[in-house]
Amino acid sequence: MYNNNWRNPFAPTINQTPVPREKTIREELEEQFRLEEERQRQQSLIPKPDYSNMSLREELEARFRDLDNQQNNQSIAPTPTAQPQANINQASPLPQGFNSYSPVPNQPVTPWHSGYQNYAISPAKPLTNDENLIDVIFPDLIKHERGVEYMYLDTQGYKTVGIGKNVDDWENFTNINWTVDGRPATFSEKLVAFSKFEEMKQNNEYGQKRGAGTYKNLSNLRIADEEIKRLTTEHLKKNIKYLHDEFSDFDSYPLGLKKVLLDMTYNTGSVTEENWPKLHKAIKARNLADIRKHIHRKHIAESRNQWAEQQIDSIVKW
Repeated sequence: MYNNNWRNPFAPTINQTPVPREKTIREELEEQFRLEEERQRQQSLIPKPDYSNMSLREELEARFRDLDNQQNNQSIAPTPTAQPQANINQASPLPQGFNSYSPVPNQPVTPWHSGYQNYAISPAKPLTNDENLIDVIFPDLIKHERGVEYMYLDTQGYKTVGIGKNVDDWENFTNINWTVDGRPATFSEKLVAFSKFEEMKQNNEYGQKRGAGTYKNLSNLRIADEEIKRLTTEHLKKNIKYLHDEFSDFDSYPLGLKKVLLDMTYNTGSVTEENWPKLHKAIKARNLADIRKHIHRKHIAESRNQWAEQQIDSIVKW
């Protein structure tokens, strides 16, 4: 049988090595871009973190630790090298929707998250989807709302738990994974706690001068850190979906405005045009000065309103 692999050993060897062709400008630029990406990756040596299997506290500590490491690496900038012809890496204004974390002076915090720093946002990391927006707003919610594992009455008298999760009606209340001494709470235990807090609400036992900690020992119901994380993430996803429905061009908004609208929705439940007509008008006109005037909320800490104003002030161009 004829063997296709057989070759005459006495036949002359033919050099079949292809002649290299000259690279196109596009190919050279793509290669330079890949090399630059690899150089930056090797320089930072910070892989994309995975927080999925962490508790809420572990995740927050890991996020802030990773951000500190990233900033330390960025602060030691290498000496610039010669750029290719197209100068694709030349410094230029970052596109709208980019952000990074930068620390601001610490403020007094509660013992529950006393190990965490407060962070402000400035341009550098791409915000490509709603999930990234949740990552960006999370540290600010921790600062504003704090994570409370027991039930309390907020300044408006609503039964609340976690990071400002409203559980004032019975249906929402029973959808929480309540525990007592580490075991799932029974129906009667939930009913007793709910009834007790409803009675305190009717007696106006709440207000600005009464902090969440004063309610800690009034019920033995508790939720785990993982439950706080789950509730907050689900809440934020619903809020973002609502904002897309309320503002058809929400994706095009600057990061600072997105954060403020998301925080307002998380805090108040909605930002409808009926309730916030001047704010809607200012957004449609892209008038940052008027937007800043009309984002003020009542019945919240003034520091939260100041934070919202700072987010609008951070918008350079829209």
